[in-house]
Amino acid sequence: MIPLYFETKPGGVPLLSDWDIERDAAALIGDFNPSLLSDPAPVDIERFAESYLQLSIDFNWLSHNQSLLGRMVFCNTIIPVYDPYAKRAEDFPVHARTMIIDNSLIDKEALLRSTIAHECGHAIYHRSYYGRQKTQTAACTVSDIRIQTDARPLTTDHDWLEHHAKRFSAAILMPYPAVRNVCKRYTDHLTLWYKNEPQLWNRLAATHIASIFKVSCAAAQIRMNQLHLDFQAPAETPSTAPPSPRNAMSLIGATEEALARVETEHYDRLYCQHYG
Repeated sequence: MIPLYFETKPGGVPLLSDWDIERDAAALIGDFNPSLLSDPAPVDIERFAESYLQLSIDFNWLSHNQSLLGRMVFCNTIIPVYDPYAKRAEDFPVHARTMIIDNSLIDKEALLRSTIAHECGHAIYHRSYYGRQKTQTAACTVSDIRIQTDARPLTTDHDWLEHHAKRFSAAILMPYPAVRNVCKRYTDHLTLWYKNEPQLWNRLAATHIASIFKVSCAAAQIRMNQLHLDFQAPAETPSTAPPSPRNAMSLIGATEEALARVETEHYDRLYCQHYG
């Protein structure tokens, strides 16, 4: 694994912007499998965790009601797990650098991938923080894992730690350069037919992105919004007479060519600004 450099507050919480995390994720993916940045495909997140980050993945029942989806362990310790047969909590010994994933996720691919990626974020950024805590484990609930649209204020250490892990999960599963390439390729096709229906355009694009990266449609839609890649319908130009079908197609083609050029230049500048 390539080294990552970041400062921390006195308590061990990293000082990271969203674009710091985007940069780190792109650098890690570039070292793990460079083709994933140019040729969009689902990252093998289990291999990334186990082979690249040298973490162990184990499965168990973390709670009686599936309220806990993942737990990242930073030291040799004992954690409580649920025994569904005895219907009680049991002690479970765990080695350092192990993530425990709840058994309920085994057949939920998108949520499983998000949870593993989320725990990878904790492992990368938060060892210093959790090394100072008594339990030295990061326990993640459903709301911690799921990408959300609401911009909740980040006030506590826990808020920031979960925000880091959540952003890293999105950035490692859907790297910015790869998502940008998908949107660029898909824009011309979709915009021709859904130019004035941005909500439908965005739903179709999100479905396409979700199928490529093996994430949920909701996560793909939020990721597009995070990266400012969602589509907004251009303002209509007043006209005194409807154009002929041939002229209409030419007009749409010219407009979309101009839009594509402006968007490409904008995101090229954005990419260079944040990724060097």
